[in-house]
Amino acid sequence: MKRLLCIVLSIIAAVSLQLPVFADSDSEYGDFRYRLCDSDGDGENDSVKITGCKSDVIKAVIPDEIDGLPVTELGNVIFMDCRRLKYVYIPETVNYINFPVNTEDGNGSLSDCNSIFQIEVSEENQFFSSINGVLFNKDKTTLLFYPGGKPLSCYKVPDSVEIIYGDSFTGTRRLKKLILGENTKKIGKYAFGYCTALKCVVFSDSLKEIDSVAFKSCTSLMSADIPESVENIGLSAFYCCDSLQKITINNPSCEIAVIGSYGMNTISETAVIYGYTDSTAQEYAEEYDRIFIPVEKP
Repeated sequence: MKRLLCIVLSIIAAVSLQLPVFADSDSEYGDFRYRLCDSDGDGENDSVKITGCKSDVIKAVIPDEIDGLPVTELGNVIFMDCRRLKYVYIPETVNYINFPVNTEDGNGSLSDCNSIFQIEVSEENQFFSSINGVLFNKDKTTLLFYPGGKPLSCYKVPDSVEIIYGDSFTGTRRLKKLILGENTKKIGKYAFGYCTALKCVVFSDSLKEIDSVAFKSCTSLMSADIPESVENIGLSAFYCCDSLQKITINNPSCEIAVIGSYGMNTISETAVIYGYTDSTAQEYAEEYDRIFIPVEKP
């Protein structure tokens, strides 16, 4: 009897681990959990926020309305436990998606779900769009999310893109080469963090800013040729890039963040730093006892 009881309890525990945890105020609709919201504060519910999804879902088609109200928001970590999820459809009505850079806990709607390889957006949506399964804002000037499950080894960012949003590629494990678009101006915080297969990045001559921890723990990245257009390299941008052997900083006055309070180097200690004599690259190298090799001015 005791053995039977243990087996039953084990089954219950195993099943419960597969079930998402939802707030008491949430309700169910198909594969999703949702919450009614009063977006304009007039005391009446006028929209719906998706708050969760069943963990065994493979194809998540977000409904455009529930209980006669438009679905307008995708909440935090709604797909976190969806290890089998491959496809997400975003309807016309959705106008807000939680991304890690917008949340206090660093988790967004698509966080920790590296199985997704395709995101499709309704053409009528006025806030978001997609190209070949990659999520963008409507006018495609900001790349918002690159699905971690995409099988590509090389990806070319569209030339329309000006901003690579924070955390947009985080944890992508298949991507080996990245080519930035001609108009890419900013790489956001943690944009390529933990992209452990990434070996080569072709930077854009329009690039101006590489934000903090942008390439943190890209352990396969071997070299980086930072163009003259880059004005700022943020704190720990190339921290823990253990294979980084060479980094060339072509802007002699580029602002390079100093080592942080936790000892996180902006440029991995493995890298030889190349730059112009009397440049900020040389100053950084000398400050932190790094090998510096001067390059000749063209």
